[in-house]
Amino acid sequence: MEMAIAFEHGKKIFILNAVDESAPYYEEIVATNPAILEGALEKLS
Repeated sequence: MEMAIAFEHGKKIFILNAVDESAPYYEEIVATNPAILEGALEKLS
């Protein structure tokens, strides 16, 4: 829900770790074009 609101408002979306393709919500997350940090919080700066 929060990702959808951020997407609607044009905010950048960050995900700490990649989402498994078998997850039921995978397509919804990919559609928001998030930046996947792969556990590296230093990528935020």
